[in-house]
Amino acid sequence: MKFKVPVADEFKVYVIEMYSIKSFVLVEMIIGTLLFNLWMRIFDNALFAGTSGWLSTEGLKRLEGLVLVKKP
Repeated sequence: MKFKVPVADEFKVYVIEMYSIKSFVLVEMIIGTLLFNLWMRIFDNALFAGTSGWLSTEGLKRLEGLVLVKKP
């Protein structure tokens, strides 16, 4: 019984722009943390604060024309 050895015919390269990394860090980590802390002070409940922080961050990302990090 012979086994076939898989051969990689193609080599994939993924390019991640610095703009994408900066945008992710700014929106998801910094603004998300600030919004979570804001909602935590308002609700004093981690479940509501986490949900509200997530919804607020997603809402900010979906606003048209909002540029938090300038693309070069």
